[in-house]
Amino acid sequence: MLGSYVAGRYSATFGAADIGQSEDGFELEFSFKQELIDKTDAYARTIIDMIGQGCDTYVSANLIEWIPGSKALLWAYGGGVMGKIFSVAAPPAVFASNLASAFVMTSTANTTAASNPATLTGSKAFPAPNFNPKILCDSRLRKLPIRLILLPYQSSSDLISFSTS
Repeated sequence: MLGSYVAGRYSATFGAADIGQSEDGFELEFSFKQELIDKTDAYARTIIDMIGQGCDTYVSANLIEWIPGSKALLWAYGGGVMGKIFSVAAPPAVFASNLASAFVMTSTANTTAASNPATLTGSKAFPAPNFNPKILCDSRLRKLPIRLILLPYQSSSDLISFSTS
């Protein structure tokens, strides 16, 4: 091989339930937050530095299997039941982090992805804010678009959104 490349399928679970196949794999997105130092009398509005303010991590995919694990992704407030918005266990004003579930991606053996990473685990995954999935109901393959935010959690003295192995 003329380079160091990585390719290979990942399967995934949400709350330990298989979420099935995706159309094009899983896409990780990182939204880094900074406070800009961009107002000075010497350099006007030029960005001269930045102060780190965190990072939001998202996972997106178009799922193509209509199974309980995939449907549960969209109805986290309703305990995975389609159409249920709130319940006694998850009333209005409940914190999303209290309802979040583990999202685990596992690489396929004997591919270059097998250890790059072998697994990725977001311990507190939840449907992303302001994501409005649309589900087409007709004679074509039903696709279930998902977008999860991997909420951060404390690990020793670190704040992390996911771990890898």
